[in-house]
Amino acid sequence: MVARLQAVDRGPDEAFLVPGLHPGVTFVGQPTWLWRETPRNPIQVINCAEDADDQAFVTRDLARTVEQLGETLIEFNSVAALLAQPGFERGLVTVGGRYLLSGSAGLRARTKYYLADKSRHRDMARFLFAGTREQPGKALSWTADIPDGVDICLDCRNFTNYYHFMVEVMTALHSIQNVAAGRKIRIHSPNPKVTANSFAMRLIAEYFPDIMDSVEIVNDINQVSYDACLFPFLTDHLYYLLASDIWGQTDGHDFLQPFFQKDPASLTGFNQMRFHKMDGRLVALRQHMLAVAGPDGAGLPRKVLVDRKPDDRGARTPDRWADMTRELMAAGFERVFFEELPLKQQVQLVNNAETVVAVHGAGVTNMMFAGQRTRFIEIGNRETLGGRLAAFAQLAQASRCDYRLVVADQAAPEYTSTGRKQLSRIRLTDRSIAAVLAAALSD
Repeated sequence: MVARLQAVDRGPDEAFLVPGLHPGVTFVGQPTWLWRETPRNPIQVINCAEDADDQAFVTRDLARTVEQLGETLIEFNSVAALLAQPGFERGLVTVGGRYLLSGSAGLRARTKYYLADKSRHRDMARFLFAGTREQPGKALSWTADIPDGVDICLDCRNFTNYYHFMVEVMTALHSIQNVAAGRKIRIHSPNPKVTANSFAMRLIAEYFPDIMDSVEIVNDINQVSYDACLFPFLTDHLYYLLASDIWGQTDGHDFLQPFFQKDPASLTGFNQMRFHKMDGRLVALRQHMLAVAGPDGAGLPRKVLVDRKPDDRGARTPDRWADMTRELMAAGFERVFFEELPLKQQVQLVNNAETVVAVHGAGVTNMMFAGQRTRFIEIGNRETLGGRLAAFAQLAQASRCDYRLVVADQAAPEYTSTGRKQLSRIRLTDRSIAAVLAAALSD
């Protein structure tokens, strides 16, 4: 079995795998594109925080990110890859003991390495960007043949989180359908007690019935090892890993330069890149799930307020949520609980809606199914910005809906019984409630 990689044990040149420079990754087939430029779907962020610290934080963050967004972004493709000696651990993937940089697993690997020793972030950045560009002539490995008996392996950091499940598992399942026949599909997740009746498994059965019997959830990673596996490889990290002569041959553009021209060794370039990229698998998955769900939205509300049933997470209900609910329902909105709807009807509802209002964490992931004329209003706080905004902006990009984020204040920090800080609860005020109503009711 492959020894698990400890992030603090190695320098970046030994910690991260670069296809074409290191062995262990062979791509299957050759797609017509690895990445391409695509028009950006506009997003609107409404800053209505009243607390002085929150107001200042949001203003700085918007100036640093959203206000600097251009009119285009980079859409990345997915390609099946044969991995030699793969390892899976809590959302991380290794090949021959090196971190594989692909999709969410790659982002987590980079973050884990950085947090283990922040003083080495410049070395990591130099290696991942500048270092590999100094290796001209390195060619990627391609094959048209897949050996018999090789299983498909996926990773998912949190199988019970709807967002992570959709963007890590459902997108991957759709992308590997063409090579799935006769192969086991093993999903590695640290979440125990995933049953056949769990929401995630029912979602797979609903939208991928032909491969459902091949799906196996692997919780105990210490009990499995593979000589090789098929992995759905997202090309987002490959973009900056490849030497310039290679990716120049691919599309003839150098989209990346604006993010690195000031300081190639800075993490800022990597973080900013999150606002300038798009997982193309989301578009393909959206089209597939809409086709399976069907267009029938008859009888479903057009003005939707998404709510959640009280449960053990009730502490995350925003302050004055009842006040805002009352105002929206008086304006003709109907309160909907996604957990009460059949799976296909959730997709139909959002796709046929005129306006959807939802608090962060209440099914906002379904924004990827919205119609192009749907106005989708998310209510968040300062913690909804940064990486979370970059992630959910991709869902709006997939549907090209009218996405508006209303940033309210945050309540006092709250902690779990184990002392872990939770995502701060949203604190609605007269100002933020008025902002939501204005966004929801304006022409």
